[in-house]
Amino acid sequence: MTSEDGKDEYSQNLVLHKLVHYQQRFSWDCGVACVMMLLEQEQRLYFLQNFSAICQEEGFNQSTWTIDLCYLLKRFGIEHTMYTTMLGVNEDYKKHSYYDRISDLVSGHFFLELITRHHTRTKI
Repeated sequence: MTSEDGKDEYSQNLVLHKLVHYQQRFSWDCGVACVMMLLEQEQRLYFLQNFSAICQEEGFNQSTWTIDLCYLLKRFGIEHTMYTTMLGVNEDYKKHSYYDRISDLVSGHFFLELITRHHTRTKI
């Protein structure tokens, strides 16, 4: 369906952002580097100057999960939607101690407020 200006419904809702490329610095920070690209220059400089402290405050040191990135985005005021195929925690991982932190994040107040959209995968 197209509008009067000739744009289809999808492109009417499309917002293009001019991003500054930021290359990951470590083997584990690819998601963090993506968050860096979304930050304003002042925020990015602040994050870089306080990188270790922020990683420690957020609870991840050298391992990030998608939920960690959501919390980082919230910390810097970036509205976002998290799409997931699994609501809650994966019971297969629950027995591992490293997953306790993730389980706590998922049950946290912010996560409960975070808009999530649950989609099931279809088998082809």
